Amino acid sequence: MTSNEHFTFRIPDRLEELEDEQNFPNFYTVNCSTVRNPAELSSRIAEAERRFKSQGPDFILETFDYFYFVIKFYKNVDIEVRNQAWTLLNRSMLALYSQLNQFTSENFHLDQRRMQQNKLQMIVCAFVLLSDLFEDDDSIVEIVENHNRKKKNKSTKSSKLYEDSKHQAISTMLQLFTLRLGRHWIDINMASIIV
Repeated sequence: MTSNEHFTFRIPDRLEELEDEQNFPNFYTVNCSTVRNPAELSSRIAEAERRFKSQGPDFILETFDYFYFVIKFYKNVDIEVRNQAWTLLNRSMLALYSQLNQFTSENFHLDQRRMQQNKLQMIVCAFVLLSDLFEDDDSIVEIVENHNRKKKNKSTKSSKLYEDSKHQAISTMLQLFTLRLGRHWIDINMASIIV
């Protein structure tokens, strides 16, 4: 996590860019010592959930790194932890929508706008990257099931949760983009968030 509370989050072109402080010194970079192995992620995501309950969508400003490492170590992360991260991102997007809906009718100073923008970009970035991994898992499960009907893949359980909730989550994300936040943001192209 970045120690500077006035950071700017940049949607990366490649996931690894979020670790590259040398080439992106003016933007948020993850703290690589936050999580040293995938086994730690269960307690980290549980901590993120506690923070979400007490802080609402602001929790992402302190816990984004946990989601980053779920994405980075995805194949080695327990299915339950993936599901927990997915569910928490969905809940945080919905809470952020409510918060940003109020934000559009109020006048905030620059730091408040930056914080709102960072929260949106962090949550949506993690959501999109994790969605891509779930989608890849689903296609692998389908291939395995087509070739060998008897073989069960552990990702079937996570695929079920993902399949059951992805349409609602995408709908929430689209609602976020209907808020016309561009006029409030600092130097942002809203389309860059989902591309």
